[in-house]
Amino acid sequence: PLYSSAASDVYKRQDKDGAVVATLEHAAPLSAKEISVRTGIKLNTLRPILRRLIGSELIVATAPATSRNRKYVLA
Repeated sequence: PLYSSAASDVYKRQDKDGAVVATLEHAAPLSAKEISVRTGIKLNTLRPILRRLIGSELIVATAPATSRNRKYVLA
């Protein structure tokens, strides 16, 4: 194959990360559920992506993780 499985996984991860960032560029703040609906990424897949993007300081959460009102915006 052209790319190894590991390389393929990296590209898929970058695509999903990019989809989240692009979604927040056009409409923010958004909840995890709203991002999920707009991107088609399932919530269980989306949550680690959101944590990674927060850790990379690309996005910011508007409330603590335990808050029902938590939304996300670009940093």
